[in-house]
Amino acid sequence: MDLRSDAYPAARRGAGHGAARPLDERALAVWPRLDRRKLRRCAGDPTRIVDLISQRTSLPREAILALLLGTRVSRSEADQWFG
Repeated sequence: MDLRSDAYPAARRGAGHGAARPLDERALAVWPRLDRRKLRRCAGDPTRIVDLISQRTSLPREAILALLLGTRVSRSEADQWFG
């Protein structure tokens, strides 16, 4: 396998810096003023992201985690709740 940087341009640019993780994107959508550098250091770990966010809000940790991970709702539950 060829591991030269010219064979893999993403390695030359710093792989992963351009693509945000789904939890990072959701955290920034809900809390847009989060420090992106600190968020990147969390490496997509939900508990570390919750630690970062809990410094900025009075929400309980469980609520922050629920906002980040979302809830799974079946089609029948959605039909029952929203008609």
